[in-house]
Amino acid sequence: MKLLLENWRGFVKQEVEEFLPHAEVRAVERIGSSTLSPEEQAEQDLEKYGYVRDEGDRDFDIEVQIAGVSNEDVEEWAFSQEAEELENSYNYDVQLRIVENWREYMNEGWSAPQTQEDLDIAFQILEKAKIEGFSGACAEAAVAINNVLFDGEGTLVAAVNKYLWEKDGRMTGHVAVYIDSEGSYWDAEGEKDWEEIESWGMLDPEDGDYGFPNEEAAYEVIRLEPTAEELLNQFGGCSYSEKVQQLRQAKDEVLGI
Repeated sequence: MKLLLENWRGFVKQEVEEFLPHAEVRAVERIGSSTLSPEEQAEQDLEKYGYVRDEGDRDFDIEVQIAGVSNEDVEEWAFSQEAEELENSYNYDVQLRIVENWREYMNEGWSAPQTQEDLDIAFQILEKAKIEGFSGACAEAAVAINNVLFDGEGTLVAAVNKYLWEKDGRMTGHVAVYIDSEGSYWDAEGEKDWEEIESWGMLDPEDGDYGFPNEEAAYEVIRLEPTAEELLNQFGGCSYSEKVQQLRQAKDEVLGI
């Protein structure tokens, strides 16, 4: 039977740092079904497989938040002998998530929109920039939009599944920028209403990875107002600078600068 080592965080951290000596490990955490209690895991097994699996048959899903590396480094780790050895010998499924030094791109100093015409221009910029803003990229997209298009004056909001948030502090849902003067929300596609943003936190009650106790837990959404740092630590910020540059270039083109 393979059990989680007492100092598993330190062990995993050491393995990753030896493989990527130039990297800075920020955090090592269990994710997904590995955060469930033994009772919850047993219940999930019964729903998904019809029986309770032996502890040694389960993977320990582990996320390493890391800075100073490239996407190529992350891919190299995923297919490395070291990662495979952790999986085969300890059942540790170790995934790397880049958390970069995004602070240097904050406070862009652009003038915030004041009129409906300004908001129309903001939409044109988003349409031209075509930044990725879904599938895990919504947080860095929202932070970039707020800083570049709204001069940091918008409010970052996250519509997340309430059950997962209260259970393990996980933001599963969608992030957008709220413009109080207009009562509107903005993401990579443009202006939205709350119902559209909220729907991303409503999840499939049959998805065994979440371990929902009932349908209500799957559908209930909570509105959070996290800081940019909290969002990028949760979702990652490896392409934040790229999104800033895309928005800058699109803005220059739209305004004819």
